Amino acid sequence: MLISVLREAVEDELNLGPAQEGEFSRLLYDHPLELVEMLLTGQLAGYLKGQAHAQAEQEDVISAQLRAQGYSPTQAGMLAREYLRYDS
Repeated sequence: MLISVLREAVEDELNLGPAQEGEFSRLLYDHPLELVEMLLTGQLAGYLKGQAHAQAEQEDVISAQLRAQGYSPTQAGMLAREYLRYDS
């Protein structure tokens, strides 16, 4: 119960995007102590933004590789997002 309250409060406060929500969930379940430390020190928002930026860069690289193989930009973007979604 406490975890769901924490999750809702943090998500509401930080207005997380999809990539940030995924990383937040990973931290919440796999590294709860590190998550709490980042919350208490005010580093969580910056960390999540950095992770979202890194994921966007990876998506751009994968998408460019797929476009070079003949996929349309729309298909390449969709496939890159799906790959990163299941690869993490």
